[in-house]
Amino acid sequence: MILGVGLGAPVEDEFGTFGETTDLKEIAACLDEGLEALNLLWSGKPVRYHGAHVVIDDVTFLPTPVQRPRVPIMRSGAEGLPPQPDAATVAEISAFLRDCRAEAGLDSEPFDLLMCAMSPANRRAAADLAGSLAQAGATWWAECKWDDLESADPMFRRVDQGPPRP
Repeated sequence: MILGVGLGAPVEDEFGTFGETTDLKEIAACLDEGLEALNLLWSGKPVRYHGAHVVIDDVTFLPTPVQRPRVPIMRSGAEGLPPQPDAATVAEISAFLRDCRAEAGLDSEPFDLLMCAMSPANRRAAADLAGSLAQAGATWWAECKWDDLESADPMFRRVDQGPPRP
């Protein structure tokens, strides 16, 4: 299992509709704190955690996850990304994240870079795109069409074709 998390988009609909903050920095702080608390809970030991957004008083979460040291977490963020990623943009994103991770002392931790969009219907073109993005630093591809889920048939057809191969 991989736990997918993100800030929500558009935040006005995800949080604003319910009267919650739509400030991305505050939402990100809540997410970071929640993930820190969740990581403690996954230990199976009694947890006391008092953060700015999350409070846990003497809770033991059982059973613990099978995956160790914890369930892998995939964070997503789409702010400012082009609708169709290209190798140059992916290389720029990869370098930026690598620098940020090194600065935070996380450069030895496992890390994946997922890109998502619609791949070309032509299998050769899809394979060329996947290859160029992988060389630029992308490690995952998600076939997705977020802008119009009502007409997602092309996305489902593309997924049914399987991974792009030359």
